[in-house]
Amino acid sequence: MKKLVLCDMDGTLLDSKRQLPKELDAVIKALKEKNVSFGIASGRQFYRLRKQFQDYDDMLIIAENGASVYCGDKNLFSYGLNEDYVLKVSVKLLPRFDYGIVYAGLKGSYVHKKINEIAYDNTKMYCENVFFFDDIKDVIKEDKIIKIACFIEEGNADELIDEFKEFEKDAKVAVSAKQWIDINALGVSKGLALKRIKELYSLKDEDCYAFGDYDNDIELLKEAYHSYAMANAKDNIKKVARYTCPSNDDNGVIKTLVSEFKLEIKD
Repeated sequence: MKKLVLCDMDGTLLDSKRQLPKELDAVIKALKEKNVSFGIASGRQFYRLRKQFQDYDDMLIIAENGASVYCGDKNLFSYGLNEDYVLKVSVKLLPRFDYGIVYAGLKGSYVHKKINEIAYDNTKMYCENVFFFDDIKDVIKEDKIIKIACFIEEGNADELIDEFKEFEKDAKVAVSAKQWIDINALGVSKGLALKRIKELYSLKDEDCYAFGDYDNDIELLKEAYHSYAMANAKDNIKKVARYTCPSNDDNGVIKTLVSEFKLEIKD
């Protein structure tokens, strides 16, 4: 590849109804003809992303906020949370959020058998291979935990982020959506993942394009020279990005790519 485009999902590529742009397939193919690769950089689980993009065998997928990175089905690298840290966090967070905690592993996602119904329904929207557990210690024995996601039913994740300060010394905590606060290994981000990808594929800063809208996109936008904040993005994201583009509901990603790379897309 000569250039790489990485795109966040929720609030960026997906519209408010969580639908992909109808022109996406044509755009990906047109980009490939110009030796430009299109990839995904999301807080979502890899298995769900892979299912959504199953027709693209060599697509780069940054999943779980950069904790795991794949090319098609091949895992390129991953970053796990310390086991003792996972246990310590679980003691406090599971009862605090009515067991609405999702543990992302390399083999699947795990939820406590006491998880509340709303949290579970939301988990199923974003995850495949969801398994129940009674004791988190049993999960740690079998899989590498790469992210802990806390479901905030009231949708005020920005207001509750201060409750997580005690966990920030040994991990990266970020708001990924109004109803989700994510915990990854210290230093892990979509931006770190892009940095590793640039090294693996010998890409320069100016070869990289990125689109995002929320706090977990900050490092990604800083790492890509051509960084775009969606019109619907938070104000602090717009300050980080080099450019802005139309909103997710106005097909911003597609319009920008068509214009930037002078793509000819048939209706």
